[in-house]
Amino acid sequence: MRNEIDPAKITDRIARLPTDLLRHKMLMTLHPVPDGVIVETIVLPLVRGDLP
Repeated sequence: MRNEIDPAKITDRIARLPTDLLRHKMLMTLHPVPDGVIVETIVLPLVRGDLP
């Protein structure tokens, strides 16, 4: 197995999470968000189930 994501875990809320976090970060800091930060540190661990 390649650490694939189970599609059953992707709820509407989780699907919207990256966009919501990006919007929030940009509006609060008025700075661009570095590539991959939200996806690699929050979204992928959430859907893979490997949160600390």
